[in-house]
Amino acid sequence: MADNLPLVKADQTELEIVIINLINNARDALEGREDKQITITTQARQSEVQIRVEDNGGGIPPDLLPRIFEPFLTTKEKGAGIGLYTTQQIVQAYNGDIKVSSHVNEMTTFLITFPGIPEKEIT
Repeated sequence: MADNLPLVKADQTELEIVIINLINNARDALEGREDKQITITTQARQSEVQIRVEDNGGGIPPDLLPRIFEPFLTTKEKGAGIGLYTTQQIVQAYNGDIKVSSHVNEMTTFLITFPGIPEKEIT
């Protein structure tokens, strides 16, 4: 994690769920690839905290990309289709934003942004 990140007002367990959901999706996307890579980075950007989860898996088909946060949408045999929906709901509950970019057979990146707590509000 980056040094000197602003504090974020959010529940730790729910943030763990967000990260675990994204890691699980990345892991599934890497199935069958030899050069598997998942990268998680954090950075402070002005008064915000950004979390980036990137993989070099198969990517998300362009026709599904606009719908990936819909509940019960899945491309997996064993998936329920609620992981990304839940992830988005948690992020938005803390006034955050989640975006995705993907290139088929190259990579997928999820970028989460949370507002930092202003220093004057930290006790």
